[in-house]
Amino acid sequence: MRLVDIEPIVELVKGEHEKVQNCFNEADISKEPNDVALWGAVLQEVGAFIGLMINAPTVDVFGCWIPVTERLPDATGLYLVSCYQVYDYVTISTFELYEDGSYWTEIGVEAWMPIPDPYKGGKK
Repeated sequence: MRLVDIEPIVELVKGEHEKVQNCFNEADISKEPNDVALWGAVLQEVGAFIGLMINAPTVDVFGCWIPVTERLPDATGLYLVSCYQVYDYVTISTFELYEDGSYWTEIGVEAWMPIPDPYKGGKK
């Protein structure tokens, strides 16, 4: 999950990038060599920015289930898990991480998420 819905931002920046690219392509380098060089550098920077946005890392946020087929936790510990055996249920399970493989102490784990911090009673 991303903290910001980045797709509309990427589309907006791509549109602006395309407009600048069109101006750059229409520029007369013999009359405005400094301007053309400047816009070329701007285009490279904007292109790099688009790449950074598209490849921005996602963040695990409490409330978002992570399928075990997608990935497993990075460390041994307690996690909230969604399981299926005869029926669906949610519980807390220990995930063990070993060199020769890893496993859950609960059977039938389909998805997991970090356990949230305890309630602070309105305190921040």
